[in-house]
Amino acid sequence: MTIETAIKILQRRNNHYAQRKGITDYARENEQIINAIIDFVNARENQIVAASERDAFPFAAAEFSGFDAPITNIFPCRTMRLSDAYELITHHAEIKQCTDYLRENLTQSKEIKSKCLPYCCFSGVFSERNAQKLERHSGLIVIDFDHVGDISAINELKANLLKDRFFETLLMFRSPSGDGLKWLINIDLTRYSHRVWFDGIYHYILNTYGKTIDKSGSDVARACFLCHDAQAYINPNLYRK
Repeated sequence: MTIETAIKILQRRNNHYAQRKGITDYARENEQIINAIIDFVNARENQIVAASERDAFPFAAAEFSGFDAPITNIFPCRTMRLSDAYELITHHAEIKQCTDYLRENLTQSKEIKSKCLPYCCFSGVFSERNAQKLERHSGLIVIDFDHVGDISAINELKANLLKDRFFETLLMFRSPSGDGLKWLINIDLTRYSHRVWFDGIYHYILNTYGKTIDKSGSDVARACFLCHDAQAYINPNLYRK
């Protein structure tokens, strides 16, 4: 029997009693008890809904610092979430224009991305882009696969990472040059530090997929450029169209 059914039975019995006996103190007390149960159930349901929205997928609320171009700008301009980064990667017109230009001029790619592309420090909120200026860790780490190959090789790696047994993909997109891949996953800082996690992931990726990752990811303040990728992946728990 559900609580709703029980309340209906109590209400029916109390109404029947009140009609037969007239309104009595007993009937009034029953009515107060029934109303108290209803109020309790409603409050409990509201708490459950709120908790579900907030905690069902905690990394939806993970926050990190976003920076405007150029890369020499070391002060954040906004605090972001993964859904915000996904929107910029997939829909921002200026980022798309810069990415297209960069990929048409790969010999100048380092200079172009440094001057034109915004970037994030995905691993936390900073007052300045410096490991010593970390205010709070986001619980996120970005794994950078350089020079994976053509689109076929990139898609193969994406498919494998999405099926990974130990790490759940939160966000994944192609690098500015187009031949690499950025992989955002979560780490549990109550168990190990950022650096220890990175070292473990480095060897895990090498042994599992036979690929090396950019060692700069060990830096908690590592800058990651945001570039256009219409096929970027975001975990469905993080983004609802």
